[in-house]
Amino acid sequence: MVPDQLNKDESLTLLFINETHDQLERFSEIMLNWDSNQEDPQKTINELFRIAHNIKGASGMMGLNVLKDAVHMVEDLFDAIRKEKIELDSELVDSLLKFADDVLLYIENGQWDQVDSLNQWKTFFDNGIAETPNKKIVKIDAPLTLTPEEKVEVAAWQETGKTAYGIEVEFHSEAEMQGASALIFMRALPQYGTVFKTSPREGDLKEEKFTVFRVVFLTEQPLTKEQQQAIITYPMYDVIAVRIREWVYRPEEAVVPNIAKVEPHVVERTIRVEAVKIDRLVNQVGELLHVKASLLQILDQKNQILANWNQLSKVVQKLEHTVEGLQGEVMDLRMVPVRTLFSRFSRIVHDIAKRSDKQVELIFFGEDTEIDKQVAEQLVDPLTHLIRNAVDHGLENEEIRLSLGKTRIGKVTLGAYQEGDNIVISVQDDGQGLNLEKIRAKGVQNGLINSDAELPEDEILQLIFEPGFSTADKISDISGRGVGLDVVKESVKNLKGDIVTDSVVNQGTTFRLKIPLTLAIIQSFMIKLGGQVFGIPAADVVESLAIETKDIHHITDKQVFTLRQDAVSLLDLRKVFHYHSMINSDKIPVIIVRHGHSNYGLLVDELIGQEELMIKQINKALADNPLISGAAFIGTGDIALILDTHQIIQKYAH
Repeated sequence: MVPDQLNKDESLTLLFINETHDQLERFSEIMLNWDSNQEDPQKTINELFRIAHNIKGASGMMGLNVLKDAVHMVEDLFDAIRKEKIELDSELVDSLLKFADDVLLYIENGQWDQVDSLNQWKTFFDNGIAETPNKKIVKIDAPLTLTPEEKVEVAAWQETGKTAYGIEVEFHSEAEMQGASALIFMRALPQYGTVFKTSPREGDLKEEKFTVFRVVFLTEQPLTKEQQQAIITYPMYDVIAVRIREWVYRPEEAVVPNIAKVEPHVVERTIRVEAVKIDRLVNQVGELLHVKASLLQILDQKNQILANWNQLSKVVQKLEHTVEGLQGEVMDLRMVPVRTLFSRFSRIVHDIAKRSDKQVELIFFGEDTEIDKQVAEQLVDPLTHLIRNAVDHGLENEEIRLSLGKTRIGKVTLGAYQEGDNIVISVQDDGQGLNLEKIRAKGVQNGLINSDAELPEDEILQLIFEPGFSTADKISDISGRGVGLDVVKESVKNLKGDIVTDSVVNQGTTFRLKIPLTLAIIQSFMIKLGGQVFGIPAADVVESLAIETKDIHHITDKQVFTLRQDAVSLLDLRKVFHYHSMINSDKIPVIIVRHGHSNYGLLVDELIGQEELMIKQINKALADNPLISGAAFIGTGDIALILDTHQIIQKYAH
């Protein structure tokens, strides 16, 4: 049941969630770096003890007694470690990280009445805190917990009339064959249904010591008594009991958004601002920008204004200065350092490296580079895919690395830097690189290219972003099912960005995501096509110029011209959008834009100039057009559509 305090004081609840979130992030950060934090281990343990103490106190204040009791046992655990009664080894570190994950799920997703997993953790720590001759914590099995997304998936399965079960296989404490037995048992279950999740995971069964093997099991029809009996009596070594029960889940809805991490140990005046308030303020700035643009247009007609010209000019200058200052301050509210995005990946690399049996070092650079929080949140999934692939597929195993003269520890580098109005985020590994011939052969096999097609390297690399494309020889439970890189491309496209891939065999692969710093206000090159005004994001533009028609040449079915000794492909935007040319001279305006590794020239009717635009929502008809990325009011009061140059080039130039 939800405690009364949480219902009565929403602001107190939000404060508790934010503060506990920050404490747990610091907790996980220390755990992940435990091996490298040995200069003063007592100081580190003391900090962990204080974190547990703070969370315990806050939980008690909120009436969350189950959480308070579980964290109290963690506090006792750190006290035992501090007194050198127990050793904090890698197994205990992993258990504490899993515990932190469950607490985050508990507080961030409104699962105030979901206490089973926390009670299991309390038992885990309570039973495990015992002094042994070798100072190792007594091995107790961590609980099997589902994420909110997994619970929704199970609930959706049940809503169609199907069934979910929880199965527990308990082994003798001195058992030695439990890993093999659990693996055989798990592989026998599909004759009755689908194995949804296990604890320990399949990949850990042979290595991990445990006494209870847990399974979430889905069936099309309820199991008959005979089927349940067959499962319970399945022959296995050293088994005490097999238990099976039906599980029922209902989808939970998150009650509060995930709040960005506040950098620890920095004493400064800070304020947490709800995103909706910032959005309203940003919209007000957009209206001011509109007024500014209108006034500037009036000033351009100064010959018609005879009275008070100087005074009007000063007012407009002051307005322009004020709006620009306000815009800067407002946009700064939305910006967060990318370390708030990067920090979550240490845990992901730690877990995947362990499951892949690889040693991996994650290196960061540019963590202070700032990015719009909304953009950062939308980058979580694509970066997760890239990092998982880098560790699982990019990095070789230790034996192969040593045979190639590499270090046994693989390196994944995650970095960021600002480039104009864009942020560039790179994911680099020092692994085996991408095999172009293998990618090309797979592209032919999948019908993506013709067998006789001659493609440059960058176009071959683009094939890996096609849906279902995978060259993995072996499918793992981490990646390799052809799901992922197409999601990365789609996510980057939705952020109005671009992705570039570079790879060298046996040296590694680098993915560079070039994303606008913010999606709210952009600098735009304004153009005309057939009398209609359009905008092209300035971040996409290399330069603008006018070329003579005689300098345009035709190669097969493409138009090109030479720019400083480089051939540049041309694309006529008037034809793309079905406008008749309005040009009466021999010179044609051209916007040069960058796409991937190449420049392209976009032919237009007129170059108007640059303008700062507040991007607005567009209606569904336009939203379904991939060539249009947004809309904005311009100084005349009209609406200009913002073009997605990457989609235009992808569709019409390739």
